[in-house]
Amino acid sequence: MKLVILFNSAYPSFGAAAKRVGNYEKGLKALGADIQVIPIPPLTQNPLFQILVPIYTLIRILTMKPAADILFIYGFGWVSKLFIVYYGKLIKSKIVFEVNEKPHSIRGAGRRDIFLKYFAPLNQFLLTRIIYPLADGFVVISDELHRFVSAYASGAAKIIKIPVIVDTDFYKKAETDKAPVEHPSMIHTATLNDIKDGILDVFRAFILLHKKHKINLHFYLANKIGLPGDLNNLQRMTEENNLANYVHFLDRPDDELLARYQAAVDFTIINKRNTEQNRYNFATKIGEFSALGTCILMTNYGEVNNYFADNRNCLFINDTDPELIASRVAELLQNDDLKEKLSCAGRETAENHFSLKATMPRLFYFFKSILYK
Repeated sequence: MKLVILFNSAYPSFGAAAKRVGNYEKGLKALGADIQVIPIPPLTQNPLFQILVPIYTLIRILTMKPAADILFIYGFGWVSKLFIVYYGKLIKSKIVFEVNEKPHSIRGAGRRDIFLKYFAPLNQFLLTRIIYPLADGFVVISDELHRFVSAYASGAAKIIKIPVIVDTDFYKKAETDKAPVEHPSMIHTATLNDIKDGILDVFRAFILLHKKHKINLHFYLANKIGLPGDLNNLQRMTEENNLANYVHFLDRPDDELLARYQAAVDFTIINKRNTEQNRYNFATKIGEFSALGTCILMTNYGEVNNYFADNRNCLFINDTDPELIASRVAELLQNDDLKEKLSCAGRETAENHFSLKATMPRLFYFFKSILYK
């Protein structure tokens, strides 16, 4: 079985998408698939020139002429997908789409998204009514996306849910060489985005832990990337509460160093807002922290409810209630038995549901079933 993954970004690179593609490549190769990843980063991110992106994609495909039994398409807009589909039909390849976000569900995260949201209804209509019926299969990340795709896929198309994927062996190495951190401590590994990740209320809880609960908590952040308004608010709150000595920016560490920090801290807060985007997707970092045995406090919107339960392998929080977030952190830090229970249960969840061993055999036979149906 020759499988080509067409990926609309740089590869290898940082970020959840590249990690997922990397896990596909590693896991499927181990099972005997002949697999190749072809990255096609977009020509431009400028929304005024989006029409150039599919043309550039088509030129790259025709130049490289990838041959495969299955073209596994990760990302791309509906026009680029249409070009790829017809190229696939020309070389008699099966077409499978990866769907890990509800299309066009991102709202207001940046200037590009603010501009493109006006075209979202039309783009989603064309994607679902024209492109989806042409696919032989779909790989989705959540039950909500399974239901969404099922409404538009052809009757002959196959659909499989593959949740977050974690290379547990990679994270076991990080546990043996943890980064030096102050304790107690937490970490935030995503961009600083209040719309998606509720970072401002996490910071408010951080302040309450210092001022109300008298816990000198250290806060590690993987980067300083975010919207200017959010960054300014975080800086202001830090300065007003004299917490600069407890806030540590890591300057975008590579995957190995970041994993060492993720393993070293006491817990993380994944404060996903109750948005359409978050109800349909499933954050990769939930699987990563689980694999490391790092305790997770998170909201319970969407797919997480299929794998996590409060006080069993995580602590649930309310995304708009800093007081509750702070009190749950205090509860965790004052109870070593609870920390140990959540840590062990998190590792078990990752091994049973998110590991390459748990996910890749199902995906391998899914591709086989499409090829030989």
